[in-house]
Amino acid sequence: MELTREKVLAMDMGREMDALVAERVMGAKGIMNVGTAWFVNDNINDLLPRYSTNISAAWDVIEAPHIMDKVQLGLMPTSFGMWMCRSYMPGWNIQVQSITAADAISRAALLTTIKE
Repeated sequence: MELTREKVLAMDMGREMDALVAERVMGAKGIMNVGTAWFVNDNINDLLPRYSTNISAAWDVIEAPHIMDKVQLGLMPTSFGMWMCRSYMPGWNIQVQSITAADAISRAALLTTIKE
């Protein structure tokens, strides 16, 4: 699937987004969906993290060395009840607002993988 900024911003948070973050951002291989369960690395003992809905899993994305060294994503609350995740390194212009912090992080991280 070719990913565009518009597709990233329009997609629903959930398991499909989690799979894209795992594969494109975190480098996981072999994403498997068995019924309602999702796995990574072709291993049924390795559950797909819920990056887009769980702040603990999303925080692993922000702390990933390649994200810290390349883009430096930062997260902040806004004054109107939303969360903003944005890039801080020169040359990157990523800003995503969402109702949840995990969703904002996931979308911003996916935007780092798009060559536009």
